[in-house]
Amino acid sequence: MSKIIEVFVAAGAPDEIRWEAKPHLGTDCLLKLLPRLRQQLLDAGTTFRFNTRFEGLRRVADGTTEIRLNGNWTTARPLVLAIGHSAFATYRLLADAGLSLVPKGNALGFRLEHPSDWITDRFYSNDPRVREILGHAAYNLAVPVADGRGSVYS
Repeated sequence: MSKIIEVFVAAGAPDEIRWEAKPHLGTDCLLKLLPRLRQQLLDAGTTFRFNTRFEGLRRVADGTTEIRLNGNWTTARPLVLAIGHSAFATYRLLADAGLSLVPKGNALGFRLEHPSDWITDRFYSNDPRVREILGHAAYNLAVPVADGRGSVYS
């Protein structure tokens, strides 16, 4: 995790994420960081293929992996597929190529908003000296789903 944090800070994220217990960048910060991070990947030789159909994957006798994109086979080293969800045809294609697919747990998130003073009073007290030292209290709720396949969290 520390390597990722350092990459974010080098791209312009605030230094505080290095020591915060629960670092959070937020959408506004990410919107500024993503173009810089993408440029760093481009400078390192990464190729992004947008609007490209992924049609196959195969191992070659020399041990390399080839992928078929829009009807053409090309060497893939390394390969990151950012396919998102509902890409069932791609999952089938990868399974047919012999890759092991492992499902991850499901998670359902939601946002709770309470007045920060109300939350801080309940966690720390309403003593202004305590508030000055500790700042606003942070909290979250998380409940595992009964079948063990995921959780609901805020």
